[in-house]
Amino acid sequence: MSETHGKRTGRPLARPLALGLALASVLFAATAPAQAQRPRQDPPRREQMDPEERLERRVEMLTERLGLTEAQAAEVHALFRQEAERMRAAFAEAGIEPRQGAAPRPRARRGEGERVDADTRKELRAAMEAIREDTEEGLARILTAPQLEQYRALREQARERMDRRGPRARFRSGR
Repeated sequence: MSETHGKRTGRPLARPLALGLALASVLFAATAPAQAQRPRQDPPRREQMDPEERLERRVEMLTERLGLTEAQAAEVHALFRQEAERMRAAFAEAGIEPRQGAAPRPRARRGEGERVDADTRKELRAAMEAIREDTEEGLARILTAPQLEQYRALREQARERMDRRGPRARFRSGR
């Protein structure tokens, strides 16, 4: 009797277990291709943001971290807008036009795939550095001494993060 009793209790458990595994396999096989075809919903990267959105986020971040007043935030916003316009003009003068969501590239008139020459890069780098220095001077007039010190610390932290990303990131940062 113990043999039949063991077989009876073994079979009823084995059958639902096998049926459950088979059902799980069928469901997994049916949903896996659908999940693989679904596009990823990554948050937008900084390069993909609209320039105005990037400007707004930058001012919001500084307002939060430095405790800017409304008047200071408005002045910083205007200063950063002017910086962005001057940088766009410097790129245009160098024959480089920015693309939405990507790094600037040579204009089509320079020829397909043509790289910007070393002299142009050097001039552009000098122009960018001058623009950054003017922005820094403007910030020194707008911010209090503790806020300016904190801003410089934030900027240095950002540079360190860029350095950890590798040489291409350092090149893009103009350092």
